Order: sequence, then structure tokens, then C-alpha cells
Amino acid sequence: WRYATAIGASPSDYVKNYYRYWKRLVSNRDKLEFFSPQTIERLKTLDDDGAVPFKDHTLSIFQRVYGREVEAGSITEQINSSLYFECKTFLHGLLVVEDKLSMAHALETRVPFLDNDLVDFACRVPISYKVSGMNNLEKIDENMPKKKRYYHNQIASGKNILRKAMERILPPEITRAKKQGFSAPDESWFRGTCEAYVRRELLAPNARLKEYINQDYVRRALDEHSSGRVNRRLLIWSLLSFETWLRRFM
Repeated sequence: WRYATAIGASPSDYVKNYYRYWKRLVSNRDKLEFFSPQTIERLKTLDDDGAVPFKDHTLSIFQRVYGREVEAGSITEQINSSLYFECKTFLHGLLVVEDKLSMAHALETRVPFLDNDLVDFACRVPISYKVSGMNNLEKIDENMPKKKRYYHNQIASGKNILRKAMERILPPEITRAKKQGFSAPDESWFRGTCEAYVRRELLAPNARLKEYINQDYVRRALDEHSSGRVNRRLLIWSLLSFETWLRRFM
């Protein structure tokens, strides 16, 4: 939601902007090269610009999540829509990592802010209490080197009501601290110690993803990453996950 907003945007414009935000693996212009001919044939129709019609798919997901047409006019409405959408979709993946996998390995981790009553309350809290400086929202490229440092230097918003509530019991170095996310060093792994493994898995003659994805595109993406020309860590991770899933379940 940090940059998928525009004042007065129509619902269709909002979904289009949101689609652009999440479209971080393969650009529209590359999709005909990325997918195998069999996959393209199954998709049947293309956009007017020749791109695979994933915007329509994104809109259909929004409508299924909401059970109705998307309503998104003001920035506030758009942020609310985005938060709700990600709670119903993206959050599930985070919980698989945090809750299920940690418990499977006897690690005591918890997600206390996902208590049902607290989530219900948070959903009712006005956006102005959650995010400050909405007029200064900026685009953050997930593949950007040192993105966390850029984020800290450019954006100091979020968790406003939580910070204010905790000011009475926690010191300023905590309540005013910058957000600290976590990302594995997979960018360096995929061009270093794990590169041979990645190529073996994704470019093998019997790789299952060949049915869906063009091997020439995969090879070019790996070459771009290993040379340092482009950071393709998110794409490589997704391809590895897809290949593993295909072998196990298909």
C-alpha cells in the first residue's frame, strides 16, 4: 500500500496499481518469454498490449476476498482495502513460516499481535492512527540492494498508535526505533555457495517446471544474477519453491 495509492482513484485503477506493486518477479513485457508455449496456450487471451492478463486475475482475487466489488476511492479507503486484502492472503504465508514451522521444530515463537480481539480492534482503528506522513509515501523496490537502509532513511511511519500506547512504559529508544525486518542473505547465496545447486535444480533435463516456464528465460535470469547485473533473488527463490512443489505434489 505504500505506493499503490492515488487520490480519487477508481476501484479498477486501484487494483491496477496494486497489481503493479505485487508484480515484482517478471515484468509484463517479459511474460510471453517467461511462460512456456503450453502455458500461454492455456491462458487463451492476452491484454491489448500483448501481455498475459494477470491484472484481471488480480481483480478476481480481490473480488473473491471481499465477496463484493472493490471499493477504493480515497487514500484511506485504498490503504484499508490493501490491509484487509493482505490479511486474507499474504498473512497466511507468514504464519506458515512463523507459527507452523517454528512449532514443528519446538521453537517457542509467538505472534501476540494476532490475538483475535486485538485484530478486530486494529481493523476498526482509523488509518491516521496507524500511518503518519501518508503524503510522503514512496516506492520501495524489493530487489533493491540495501533496501532496509533506504527505507529507514526515507520513511519513518507506521505503528503510530502502538508507539504512542507504549510510550508510558517503554523508553524512547524502543518506541522511536526504526522498523527492523528480516531477510535471508539469499542474494549472495544464489551467486555463491548455492549457485551450483540452483542451476542443477532449475536447469536439469527432468526439471518439472519446464512444462510451465521457458528454460531459456530461467537460464538468462540465473546468468544475470550470477554476474551481478540484476538481483533476481525473489524470482530464483520462487522458481525453486515451484519446482519442489511440482515434484512433491504433481
